[in-house]
Amino acid sequence: MQRQAQLREFFIRTLRSSFPGLGIRDMGMIQYVAEVLTEFARTDLLYRIRSARGERLEHITGMLMEVRDAQEDTSLSIVRKREIRQHIGDYALFMLGIFREYLERIGITELYMMEGRTSYHRVWEWDRSLYRPGAQRFRELSLRFPEYAGALDFVKRTRFAMTSPGKDPFDRFMEQLERWAEQSDA
Repeated sequence: MQRQAQLREFFIRTLRSSFPGLGIRDMGMIQYVAEVLTEFARTDLLYRIRSARGERLEHITGMLMEVRDAQEDTSLSIVRKREIRQHIGDYALFMLGIFREYLERIGITELYMMEGRTSYHRVWEWDRSLYRPGAQRFRELSLRFPEYAGALDFVKRTRFAMTSPGKDPFDRFMEQLERWAEQSDA
């Protein structure tokens, strides 16, 4: 738990020093993006959306199929549908911000961009209709999704230099997180 708190603080400090220069000054949004980064540094949370058979969903296409199935299954609540949509938005933001080169290499950047924006818009609609506090955050993320993803990509390239070429990009990111955590402990 202490490691999570340190990592969250690291991301908040990093984004707070970088995002304003990129036109993102809302501290609530900076904290939200830092929370997404912190949460997704744990693979169990990055891949927490499971299929009906319990399989880990690692790509947006599988998550979208789960959304479709949730919409067809009237026994599933709006809460579950919203949870999946928020995860898709967060996942798309994370992947476009941290692993954009990977998405470009396999030719699915536009899909992630479109689905991130769409998912945050749906979450905003549900939250607004239920009068949930913080609904406006998801409207902002939907409207400016390319800017947030681009800002996160810029921060990654300028502040999160990845090492160990040839390794899986997620493994490299996790190694780098370990180094940052060690440095912040010192």
